[in-house]
Amino acid sequence: MPGWLPAAAVGLGPVLAAIVGKILGNYYGPGFAVVCVLAAGLAAAAAASNWLWYLIPALPPVIWLVGAVAELEWRNPPYEGTKAEAVGLVHATTHTFPVIAVCAVVMGLVAVWGTVQERKKKGARRGR
Repeated sequence: MPGWLPAAAVGLGPVLAAIVGKILGNYYGPGFAVVCVLAAGLAAAAAASNWLWYLIPALPPVIWLVGAVAELEWRNPPYEGTKAEAVGLVHATTHTFPVIAVCAVVMGLVAVWGTVQERKKKGARRGR
């Protein structure tokens, strides 16, 4: 897989997720969650094991930032005033937190799976 794929999945996956969610009618709906989780799994699977230390912590702020921008820009009726926008940021946080948690679990599971498979291969090579 190309070396740029994990970073692209982390950076652009949530953006694509928000667009898919908006097309499906709710930018925080199931479309957003599914695409974010798929992007997280792809990023973890495509990354070298030493890059996981950078990718796993990078995904939550990206998801939150995309969610905050979507909430403030696409909400109908729009937020008016600083207090209302602060409420919008709280809404973005509460809507994106479960998605962030699931993405972190998925990335962790994919990372563990990859590590186990890598160690099995190394063990099989030593046994010959």
